[in-house]
This record gives sequence, structure tokens and C-alpha cells, in this order.
Amino acid sequence: MTTPQQQEIDRWLDTATRGLSRKTARLARQELYTHYLDAFDTYRDEGKSSDEAHHTALADLGDPRVTGTGMRDTHNAERRYWIAAAASLAYPILVMLELAGQMPYNVQGALVYNGVILVTVLIMMDAMRTLLATRCNLNVRWRTYAVSAGVSIVALTSIAVYAINPLYATCFGATAVPLAEVFNASWLTGAVLLGISLVWLGEAVLRVRPSSIFFRPMCIFAILNGYLIAAHGATFGLGMCNAASVLLLAFFFCNSIHHLMWTAVFYFAARRESRSPLQAA
Repeated sequence: MTTPQQQEIDRWLDTATRGLSRKTARLARQELYTHYLDAFDTYRDEGKSSDEAHHTALADLGDPRVTGTGMRDTHNAERRYWIAAAASLAYPILVMLELAGQMPYNVQGALVYNGVILVTVLIMMDAMRTLLATRCNLNVRWRTYAVSAGVSIVALTSIAVYAINPLYATCFGATAVPLAEVFNASWLTGAVLLGISLVWLGEAVLRVRPSSIFFRPMCIFAILNGYLIAAHGATFGLGMCNAASVLLLAFFFCNSIHHLMWTAVFYFAARRESRSPLQAA
């Protein structure tokens, strides 16, 4: 019969290893359980009761959710980066299909099109969070806040713009203009912060330095994205539809180049991860 102590440590291990591959989860459980037993025996030798030794040893292992997040970021990193590299390629391909007239021009088609883009954005956000946590020095507090704000803003405005945009123009009519201005302003802020994040990741993953030939275009396209979003929002708000359309096409082009740069970052991160996998902390 399983004791309550064994049931509790089993629940802890299940939570900590959830989401890992079967082989990795088995090895992680063995290692963590060994640490628990060593700590349990040490506390028993110090004269603590069985319950006290159990709870103290379990507390030494920490929060299972935090441990699990760290191990998933470490052991699933290669797969995440390959998926993110493919996802970041989806945006330029979808833009080319739309410009070539291969996308249906109705609300249902727009919802599918924008929904696919939204999924790719969220995949990239998750992979970027892992990269920033494992490859960049985010001990500087303002860097951590800047990246967190950029990820949150772009994720939230992407949900609003990509998922709601095909509907609010139809439902709200003229009210859509100020709504679009709010979305553009929010997205501009997030784009600038994510442009900075791209530069940091370029340094950490691609070994890009200010003297590198890749550094300058990476910065230029990151900045251009923000300016084009702002300019498109301003011209759209002023009723300059032709200028807004031209700026939107320019934004599509620059953002496609930006996504190709993200593809390079995730690709080389996955290659490096496969050659020298990280060890769980």
C-alpha cells in the first residue's frame, strides 16, 4: 500500500515532469527522487521525525511548477525553436499569397488568414521567451521589464488586430477608425520593444556584434516596422486611404524581412541546441 508521503512525492514529480518526453521525464524523475531521498535521509540522521524530514526534503526541491517550466524550457527547447522557425516563415508566405490574390476576400477567409497569423505570432512569442531566458542576461531589471512589456503588448494587440479586425470594421463602421488608432499605437510600442529584443537575441544567438554586417539591417528593419505602423495609422486616421495602402504594403515587406531574420535566429538556436543540449538546472 502506498503511503501518503509517497503519494505526495509522486504528485510533485508528476507536476514537475509534465510536458517532457517519456525518456526525459523518466530520467528527470529518477534524478529528482534521488535528491529527495538523500535530503530525507540527511534530515532523519539529524533527528527529525519521518513527517518533518519528508516535508523539509520536499520543500528543498522547490515549487514543482517552477521546476517543470525550467526543465521544459531546457529539454524541449530544440523542438520549440524548429517550430518557431517554421512559424516565422508563415508570415511572409501568407503575405505573398494575399498580395497575389490567392486569399478569399470575405469575413470568413479573413478570420482564417488572420487566425493563422495569430497562432504563428504566439508560437514565436513563446520561443522568444525561452531564448531570452536561457541565452540573454536579463538580470538588468529594465531589460526584463522591457521584454515582458513588448511580448505582452504584441501578443494582446495581435489577438485584437488579427482576430477582431475583420469584424469590427463591418460592425462598428466609422467607430473603427479610433479603434484602429488605439491598436496601431499599442502595436507600435510593442514593435519597438520587440525590435530591441531581436537585437539582443541576435547578439546572443547569432553572435552578431555592432561591427557585423548583419547588425545594421537587423536594427533598420526593426525600427522601420515601428515607423511604418505609426505612419499607416496616422494616414488611415486622416482619411488618406491611398497613402495608407502604400504604407501598409511597405510594412508587409519590412515585416516579412523582419520575420526572415527571426527565422535565422530560431534556426541557428535549434542547430546549436541539437549539437550541445542544455542540462536542466
